[in-house]
Amino acid sequence: MLAAENAAGRFAYRDSIQILEHALKLANRTASRSMHLEIQILGRIGDACYALGNMLDSARAYEKQANRAEQAGLKSAQVNALSCLARTTVLIDGDKGLAISERAVQACDGLDDPLLVARTQMLAATLRLGYDEWRKEDAEVCASARQTIRSLTDPDRPSYQEIWDAHLLSLQGQSREALRACEAGISKYYEAWDADRRTLQGEPGEALRTVDRETSSTDQSTTLAGYILALSAKSIALLYLGRFGPALDVLRAARARAEKNGSNPWIFILREAALHMTIFDFAEARQLCAKLVDMNPGYLGKHPKAMALITEGYAALYARNYAEASKYFREVRDRVPTQKFFLHWFWRMQAELGLSNVLLEAGDILNAQHEADRFLKSALSTSNPYLQVLAWAMKAMVAMAQREWGATEDHLLKALDIANTFEVPLAAWRVHGVASEFYRQAKEPGRAEQHRDKAASIVLAMARSLDAHQSLRATFLAAEPVRKVLDAKTLSATTTHVAANH
Repeated sequence: MLAAENAAGRFAYRDSIQILEHALKLANRTASRSMHLEIQILGRIGDACYALGNMLDSARAYEKQANRAEQAGLKSAQVNALSCLARTTVLIDGDKGLAISERAVQACDGLDDPLLVARTQMLAATLRLGYDEWRKEDAEVCASARQTIRSLTDPDRPSYQEIWDAHLLSLQGQSREALRACEAGISKYYEAWDADRRTLQGEPGEALRTVDRETSSTDQSTTLAGYILALSAKSIALLYLGRFGPALDVLRAARARAEKNGSNPWIFILREAALHMTIFDFAEARQLCAKLVDMNPGYLGKHPKAMALITEGYAALYARNYAEASKYFREVRDRVPTQKFFLHWFWRMQAELGLSNVLLEAGDILNAQHEADRFLKSALSTSNPYLQVLAWAMKAMVAMAQREWGATEDHLLKALDIANTFEVPLAAWRVHGVASEFYRQAKEPGRAEQHRDKAASIVLAMARSLDAHQSLRATFLAAEPVRKVLDAKTLSATTTHVAANH
């Protein structure tokens, strides 16, 4: 087990799995402790397979772990194993993974352990939110569970269930809280690794006492899978905060380590593809999505296929190829609801937004209004302030094209109110840009300049985060939507200067 820990510390997960499989054989030769050792080793095999990207073998290991824990009457270990099985299986079969998460919740019946119950309920709710649809009831379950967990344990030592929750915190405008949890989880992983090594190098009796404690503990250590999830959630939080460079650094470092040791870095490539799409680097996003589909043609390929279509849609939109763009966005909008990959509903809404923009740019105002209404309804069904800001801004753009000035300002005020309440720079710069154009047309130059300055300052702050990645910084600043904001600011400054001198 110590040798497997050392191998995992080098990110040599294949070596770790081989060593743990040998450990299983040795554990079966022991007498009274074999069941306890087997349960712990199976969990570590599941973690290593997860880190390797081999979800089928990871699920098999967790399923064996859950069955052995049930046979041994170790209720807490069974619940933890089912939760691990759920979070792995959901990647293979969304409905099956969700059903297993419900089994984990049901297995908590009669368990006198409020911390484990809260964590299990949180995981089941986050999986439903991520892989099914956004429901207010599930978001409330997560919020309630979060409060319970914080009252019962150290918030600086989050479990992997809380790391899952961190993925969704960013989507609710709480990116800084998500970032804090992720960084704590990453630190905890290394602390747990060192503690395991110290224990395993100590007296056999102490090692076995630790095994008993871990197979029944509600405060399960952050595992390899938890570490990977923490890096994933951290990159999302940084992206939502507009800190593109740091997010890219996290992802590329993690990807390099994985590739060096023969692991499947799919989750890091997936997050990087989303980042490149966000900064308008469609060529690289396209390549990364294609790489993911080639690497994972089966169940892990659904997500990058949808992202690739969104990428192609926006590339065609900015090339003013409206028919082509419409085709890509419609395919995602209409096909994705039948699939269940992580945040499939988010990408469907991105297609609704993209199609709204295409129709508006093409001059099809009535259909643009219909699609904008559809996107707004979808966005308001979630707790995602980023989507809601973009939806109200889209409604304002359509109303402005129809010269409905009262409706335009009403929609803008709703978008700005959300943008001022939550830290959502990815959406805030866009709505300030729309507001600037509205007040310019309304002949209110002061207010137009105020929003123009705000949009430009947000854009430039995001660009500065890419100072260590000059080519990407240049790509971002050269993108048409960004250039419009900055060109308008430059034009305003020039006009003001000339007028003052005159």
